[in-house]
Amino acid sequence: MATTTLSELHEQADRRRIKASVPSGETSPWILVRSEGMVRVKPGGGGTMSVELTSSLPSVVLADNTNSTSNSVAEVWPSGTVSAVTSLSYKYATAIRFTATTSAGVGEIAT
Repeated sequence: MATTTLSELHEQADRRRIKASVPSGETSPWILVRSEGMVRVKPGGGGTMSVELTSSLPSVVLADNTNSTSNSVAEVWPSGTVSAVTSLSYKYATAIRFTATTSAGVGEIAT
């Protein structure tokens, strides 16, 4: 499976559409986003996914990604953990990350 680097994710954010593949049992790095948009998850067969949003400062978010720390204040999206394709709009976020459980999945952001 190809790995997307953090700088590639940020370049994709500038294009207003981000697609992140998340391996089973893993959480993506924080992805900086514009303050409002749509987020969608597509869990793999038999798996589930969840989304976390933060409004922490971008410098804190980037430091978390670089240092594997958890200083960003994360909020789980209102849908919780889902097993089917789910989309929701968001407001006032600075970054988003995806978690896939027992099966790989895809997270998408449109700003």
